[in-house]
Amino acid sequence: MSVLEYFGFITVMVAMMMMMVRGSFFRHACMLSNLICNNCYKVTKI
Repeated sequence: MSVLEYFGFITVMVAMMMMMVRGSFFRHACMLSNLICNNCYKVTKI
């Protein structure tokens, strides 16, 4: 696992915790899944 992947994982976890606190789960979940899909696409593209 590269440093970028590790950092991305931590970022997702922190973002999820913040979403739980704010309560606006679904809107942020859509944004997060889009980010994750874009990251996966970049990784597979390389």
